[in-house]
Amino acid sequence: MWRKNPPNPTSAADASRSGEPRRIRRTDASPVRTREKLALLEQRISELEARNNSVADLQSPPAIPPIDKAE
Repeated sequence: MWRKNPPNPTSAADASRSGEPRRIRRTDASPVRTREKLALLEQRISELEARNNSVADLQSPPAIPPIDKAE
């Protein structure tokens, strides 16, 4: 007999067969709160922007002049 709601997958293999995304269980005792996540992301963005700006300040090496085949 066909059920309306199929059972929830219990393993990763069952989840991949059913097409449902895998459920990740959190094992840490203190989950990171949304505001803490946001603060960490903002800090990381600032670090990446600072690094990107310092790389942009570097000049590219001079181009190698083409070799004339006539010489």
